[in-house]
Amino acid sequence: MAESKAQTYKVSSNFINQLDQLIEIERKEADKYNLKTPTKSSIIETALNEYYLRKLDKKGGDVFATFIQDIIKEQLELYHVAIAEILQQCLINELEIKEYTSLLVKGSEELKRIKIDDEMKYMVESPSRFEVIIKEKISKRLTEE
Repeated sequence: MAESKAQTYKVSSNFINQLDQLIEIERKEADKYNLKTPTKSSIIETALNEYYLRKLDKKGGDVFATFIQDIIKEQLELYHVAIAEILQQCLINELEIKEYTSLLVKGSEELKRIKIDDEMKYMVESPSRFEVIIKEKISKRLTEE
């Protein structure tokens, strides 16, 4: 840890009010999460470090930009995960609809007489997922008995 030195600066009353507001916000968060409340010095030091990264340090500017990018990326990742889940559910729903349609078409003698396209023919002729599962369960029960 760096050596601490005391220094005195003149600041505006607006600065003091802002610092007091930050202390109050930090105190409430610390109480909420059972943490140590940061001191005025630590808040000022954090602010100065962030300012330094943005303004003075050429390498730090990249660090600050990376920091911001990471925050944005983290937030967007939540949306990407949600969108991926929704798309997956849509795909599952589409497959279930095709399976259901296939079962309906297979069961309807009237629809079998109608000319159907290749995709529908494939759906009608191929066994449905449910038929496969039902056959597996029946054979499993028969072998158990």
